[in-house]
Amino acid sequence: MRFLSKTIFIFLILTFMSCKVYHLKIEDNQWQPYQKGDVLVFQNSKRILDTIIVSSSKIKSEKTIEPYNFLNRRKEYNISHGFKDEKYIGLVRISKDKNESYLNLSGYTIYTDFGIHIPIKDLIKFLKIDKTRNEIYLIDKFKDYYHMTPNFPIHSILYSKKLGYLKINFKDGEFYELVEFIRNGKNLY
Repeated sequence: MRFLSKTIFIFLILTFMSCKVYHLKIEDNQWQPYQKGDVLVFQNSKRILDTIIVSSSKIKSEKTIEPYNFLNRRKEYNISHGFKDEKYIGLVRISKDKNESYLNLSGYTIYTDFGIHIPIKDLIKFLKIDKTRNEIYLIDKFKDYYHMTPNFPIHSILYSKKLGYLKINFKDGEFYELVEFIRNGKNLY
């Protein structure tokens, strides 16, 4: 009986330990500018308009799978997705792991995620303009934040905590620039 109660006790402790969730802080969530129903209108370098309708923006928790470790943790994400030309695309993801919060950016012009993964604490390096607390960041150094392919097409991203993507500049000279950000029938841009 004593062995059984110790076994149950140890099992319960391990179960509660494995339920650790790394929660996003309020200031982490401020990096997610998009809400469901937002309409983003971009114009490219050829003056062609492109519209994205934000289909979801939500906070969710996901279990991380680590081989040989049964004490898995849950990470919290604040994710926004949209539709462009009937294609489902990722926009912005804020994530949290054990010690760090991250801003994860996707290039909406390419269906797959670029995998730009920047610790939020590092973003201060990119702060360029601060007009009445509307912080704008020129992200132009990707070496430490992108590790997927040597043919990375982005030259720079202009990003705002309030409006999200303002401009994406490509290495070939092409760009996409925000011209309208519509929420509840009002243009915020």
